Amino acid sequence: MPGKGLTVEETQQVVDEFLEDYNGHIPLKAIVRETQEDIYGPEATYEKAGWIMGAYHGGLGVFTLAARSLRSTAEARKTLRHKVLGHYGLNTFTPADKKAVLDEVIVSEHGDNIQ
Repeated sequence: MPGKGLTVEETQQVVDEFLEDYNGHIPLKAIVRETQEDIYGPEATYEKAGWIMGAYHGGLGVFTLAARSLRSTAEARKTLRHKVLGHYGLNTFTPADKKAVLDEVIVSEHGDNIQ
């Protein structure tokens, strides 16, 4: 279960630094709130939805971060890279190229012994 985590201000600082260095070709809007419930509503509790650190909503060009779910600024940066660069980046590939990239990731993580 999420603990104290970061503050909204600490998380927003990480977002500002990320966006300052971001070289992407899509406009991005950040939504930083204290909790996942503040972003997704009262049904998005840890018990019902699991631990939500952040999300990328590609159709909207929006990413979200729940400050209290992030344990450190390093975790906030990692979440941003994963959500924005990973999810958005993969969706710029053709389906065949996307599958090839994901297959390579799986092999790099698990070796050739996957079924």
